[in-house]
Amino acid sequence: MQPIIEARNLEKIYKTRVERIQALKGLNFSVEKGDFTALMGPSGAGKTTLLNLIGCLDTSTAGELLMDGRQLDHLKEKELTEIRRNFVGMVFQEFFLIETLSALENVMLPALFNPGKKIQKERGAYLMELVGLKNRMQHLPRELSGGEMQRVAIARALMNSPRIILADEPTGNLDRKNALNIFAILAEINHTEDVTVLVATHNVKLAHQAKNIMYISDGLIIKEEAVR
Repeated sequence: MQPIIEARNLEKIYKTRVERIQALKGLNFSVEKGDFTALMGPSGAGKTTLLNLIGCLDTSTAGELLMDGRQLDHLKEKELTEIRRNFVGMVFQEFFLIETLSALENVMLPALFNPGKKIQKERGAYLMELVGLKNRMQHLPRELSGGEMQRVAIARALMNSPRIILADEPTGNLDRKNALNIFAILAEINHTEDVTVLVATHNVKLAHQAKNIMYISDGLIIKEEAVR
């Protein structure tokens, strides 16, 4: 079976006037369709850089990164935009909700900016229920807890029915209970929405809620293991 994500000698170098920083140093790995993979490593290991490359928010310096068999560095900007809109959904540590919009309206935002899809209130309401916020649809972000805001962000990432969810330290601003809830929701989404999940974390206990763990350190994948 063809991996949904595959990296071959993937490198990323950032250059400034005074230094050259190699954030990724020749990564080789693959993620199969339907996997729930935790990307573990300390701050500065390269987790965010890797997720930004997979999410088409940045470009690699060398090597190959393939998404469902398509080599990303061969694609034009229009094609990359299409991947960002429809193929990948992203969840960040910060919630990035619009304060003047209700929770449901925030969830529906990706459809507003997608000319290929109609705004689907039913889809938005379904996703709010999926993340356990059926009774919070009309609440503004300031009326929600941190855990609830992150659940809204997860629902928003699913609005355009992506095949991959990328989550960058999604529990970093949450307490232990809410962090566990967020990972449980990601596991449920992985199952019910048939979406591949790749989540970056430095929390060992949370990482073991995934199916697989990839360990990254100093820009290299140093170990991979199956959890369940």
